[in-house]
This record gives sequence, C-alpha cells and structure tokens, in this order.
Amino acid sequence: MRLFANDTQIEVYEIYALEEDLFALTPFKGDNHMHTWMSDGSDSPMYMAAAACRHGYDYCVITDHRKYQPSLIARDFYAETGVDFLVVPGEEIHSPDNPVHIISIGGRSSVNEWFEKDEPAYRAAVEKEMEDVDASLGAADRYAAAACQVIFDKIREAEGASVLCHPHWIIANGFNETEDITDFLFDNKRFDVLELIAGGAYEEGTQMQISYYHDRPTMPVVGSSDSHGCFGTKLEPGNFTIVFAEKLDADSIKQAIQKGLTVAGNQNKLYGSFRLVKYAYFLLKNFYPQHKQQRDQLGKAMLRYASARTGADSDLAQKLAAPRPSTLFDSFRADD
Repeated sequence: MRLFANDTQIEVYEIYALEEDLFALTPFKGDNHMHTWMSDGSDSPMYMAAAACRHGYDYCVITDHRKYQPSLIARDFYAETGVDFLVVPGEEIHSPDNPVHIISIGGRSSVNEWFEKDEPAYRAAVEKEMEDVDASLGAADRYAAAACQVIFDKIREAEGASVLCHPHWIIANGFNETEDITDFLFDNKRFDVLELIAGGAYEEGTQMQISYYHDRPTMPVVGSSDSHGCFGTKLEPGNFTIVFAEKLDADSIKQAIQKGLTVAGNQNKLYGSFRLVKYAYFLLKNFYPQHKQQRDQLGKAMLRYASARTGADSDLAQKLAAPRPSTLFDSFRADD
C-alpha cells in the first residue's frame, strides 16, 4: 500500500490478507528445547525463561534431561506475577538402553519418573513392543526402536506432545541413533513432532536432517535452540518455532504443534507448509522486530524479579535463582 501527498509518495506499507481459518490464530514465537543447571545446563529455570523472553519469544519449554520438575518450578515462579510469558511443562526423556532423545511438551506428568520408579514395567512394555519391530534390525536397535514407541505412547497417556529430537546428531561414532532406528520410527510413526532444526552444535546433522525430511511425508516440525545456559553467548537465539495457536496457554500451544500449525526456522530460513512459511516471512519483517523490543523489556523485568526475591516465602525461589548468577548478570542490568 502506497501513501501519497499529492503526487509525492511518502510511505509504503506491506499488508497481509489472511485466509479465514487463520483469523482466530495468533503467531506465538518460542523455544521448545532448553536446559537448566538442574540437569546439565548452567543457569536456573527462571533465568532461562527470562532470557528466552528477552530474545523476543512468547513462550519456552524447559526440557531438562531426565527431569520434569524444573519446568514446573519456572512456570509456578512467574505465575503469581501474571507476566505475559508462558513456560510450558516439559522434559527430555532418556529411557534405559535407548540412545534416542525424546521430548515431551505439555505433559501432565513425568515419563522419566515412570520408568525410574518402575523399571520392570518399562522393560516388560518394551519386550512386548519388540514383537512388532522388524527382526532384521540388530538386537540393540530393535530394543531402542521398541523403547521409543513405548515412550511415545506414554507421553500420549500423559497428554503431552512427543518430539523426536535431532535424529541426525553426529557424535564420534556416527549418528547418535542409527539410521535403522530413524527409518523404523519414520516408517512406523507414533511420535507427534520432528525437531527439524536444533542448536548450532548440530548444524551438519541438521542439514542432513532437512534433506531426510524432504524425502518423507510431511509432519509437524519445530525448531529449537537446545540451549544449556543464557548468559554471554550460551543462549542460542537462532532457531525457533512460530506456533499459530488460539491463545497463549500450554494446551493451545501443544495442540497447535500437534496439528502442524508451526514454522521452524531462524532469521533467514523457515521450514513448514508453504502458506505458513509465506506468512511467517511477512511477520519476521514487519512484526517481530518491534515485538522483540517489547519482549526484551519484559524479560529484563523477569530477570530482576528472579534475582531479587527475598523473604521466608521465597526460600525455594532464592535457592533456584541465585546459585548461578553468572558474572555477566550485571551486563543485563546495566542497560535497563
């Protein structure tokens, strides 16, 4: 749209016409894979959530290794403030004798806790599941493939969305999980979402993953940072997900992800269905720069709140927010 004063063009605006089914959906930007010092990260759940907000995100999923509780701690810590930022419950699941990394988004209970408390039940479920796994796979791969299917089903029981994480992550001996396992999981799909792109440490594997995805039927995808800290250069803001959901709450975000109403990407490259990618590029140019400025101010307030809580009613908050203040924290406060 071009605006003229007499014959002089004084402004050009870009506008976007939405189809009817997108009218009621809001684009929410977020990170679906983050770790805190409660597993192998370096900063508290509260700091990670605040840093995600500062990067322009509307929500994050705290997904500590083998732990569900940190996501609840961060969610509950900010709940009393009414802050316009959502922490979605989550966890990264590592079941026994299974190298595959799996995330639960929005589950109402912990899957890690299930097999930690009752490993015999887990192993019995895996043994039964192995009856339906291709016998041509090696023994270890058969067990891992069956374990994944059991975990995907258990996440569904907990009303969570299951995410297959970075299946082409390259480690010293090759891929973290063998291609036979990945092929089986895609051919016998029971997970909800593919983590199509992850943190910068996975760039080579991510590019292969994208090529692999192009050869398979489309499915819901997300992009994540897999960050293990938030100070200095530790938080990787490059990869994110835009979720087109009805409202900013855990159930709406989870359900929109499961429906494939997502775009995974970074500032330059986006992946997903064509019409959502087209819309997302418009948003990156015309909406998110201003949105990030607003979220940055909110995130600063969240950081101050997390670092300044005192009193008998906030002993737990102090214990969790204070142990990893980082020498760089002053740099966050200096530009307030």
